[in-house]
Amino acid sequence: MKYFYLTIVAISICVSMIRSAVYLQMDTYVMRLKGGMLREYICMLCGFVILESFTLIAEYVIKNEIVFYVLSLIFIMILTLVMAGRQYKVSPNFTKRLKRLILVFLVNILLIYVILLLITNYFRIKIAYLTLINAFYLVAHGVLYLSNLLIKPYENKVNLRYIINAKEKLKNYQNTKVIGITGSYGKTSVKNILYSILKVKYKVATTPKNYNTPLGIALSIDKLEGNEDFFIVEMGARHIGDIKYLADIVNPKYGIITGVLEQHLETFKNIDNIENTKYELYEALPKDGLCVFNGYDEISFRMYNYSSKCNSILTNNSDVNISDIKISSYGSHFKLNLYDKSIYCHTSLIGEHNLQNI
Repeated sequence: MKYFYLTIVAISICVSMIRSAVYLQMDTYVMRLKGGMLREYICMLCGFVILESFTLIAEYVIKNEIVFYVLSLIFIMILTLVMAGRQYKVSPNFTKRLKRLILVFLVNILLIYVILLLITNYFRIKIAYLTLINAFYLVAHGVLYLSNLLIKPYENKVNLRYIINAKEKLKNYQNTKVIGITGSYGKTSVKNILYSILKVKYKVATTPKNYNTPLGIALSIDKLEGNEDFFIVEMGARHIGDIKYLADIVNPKYGIITGVLEQHLETFKNIDNIENTKYELYEALPKDGLCVFNGYDEISFRMYNYSSKCNSILTNNSDVNISDIKISSYGSHFKLNLYDKSIYCHTSLIGEHNLQNI
């Protein structure tokens, strides 16, 4: 009966941990025990505690092995259905990488399963062996993380090859001008607004959603047709040099720096490193390029003051600003002042921060 119990536990873990693998994918395969991953681990921890309680009750209170197996199998079925049956907030994308991760995880679970089968005869005390089986739930996330580490060198090679191919593809589209957007906030909003404006007159492509990593940008490049006038690229960063690396992939001619806040300090350490990293976009622009700095942001304003490589524009100054703002339930009306020209504009967006983004 204990072999059957071990088999059911192993199957339960394999089915239940698919969701954790998806959460790991959503977290860009960086192993952080938080959010959805933390909830999954707590569920597995509760599974261990409850099964272990059944083990102790059956051994020392009821002293009936059949009762233990019946209660445990019913609970395992409920736990598996709960963990595997819940709806995802975002539909999972079972990419080749995720499938490889799940495959390696299943192989590792199979190895542990075989080991537990082989050592069963070495346990004279049944409760100790059952506890070891129950602990399967405790180590499941560790096995997933180990599986992720094992395939990481291979995945890095695959990603690098894909990024290099994307870079060469974009280089051949000489008529497509790249606009890079970076900052600690407002990147996606500014990207979407700029796309809405430019698409009225030009053929424009953009990185979807928040695809702002090297691989995400490479995937976006792969979908280009080659006849786009502009390609708007959102650029994210967690480490010094990240923006420089992204800029080397897409070679932007134009740049927008939305602002700088104290974000990702666990990797940047201090705000000066964040500022220098965002400024890497400006440094990557050609001499005939153009960079727009957010004058509403103190650090972005400071960047503008020491920029001299190429043409730069600062918003919220005497030359470039917005005025005559009127906000109603129908949207916002305002006057956009660009040097010696003024344009009266209307947008359905509400809020001064949205007007600043525009």
